[in-house]
Amino acid sequence: MINYLQSLLNLPDSPELEMLKNDYLAVLWHIDDVISRAGDTYPDQVVSKEEAQEILRTMDQRHDASQGITWDVMDVWIEDLMSSREDQ
Repeated sequence: MINYLQSLLNLPDSPELEMLKNDYLAVLWHIDDVISRAGDTYPDQVVSKEEAQEILRTMDQRHDASQGITWDVMDVWIEDLMSSREDQ
């Protein structure tokens, strides 16, 4: 992950960056993950970029740190979005 960010941001090697590579783990979720997952479960529905962004924000803000952020967590928030659409 750190290597990806270093390449994306065109950052030079540094002792601080090496520390990050060795001492941290980061997992990134992308809106495409949300959109694709929703399409698998709800093939007749389309999740917009903005809706996917909101789901990612909600996952980040409301996840249980003892469980982490998983596909199952994403499924809960996708289902919540679909239920709110039905209510409208």
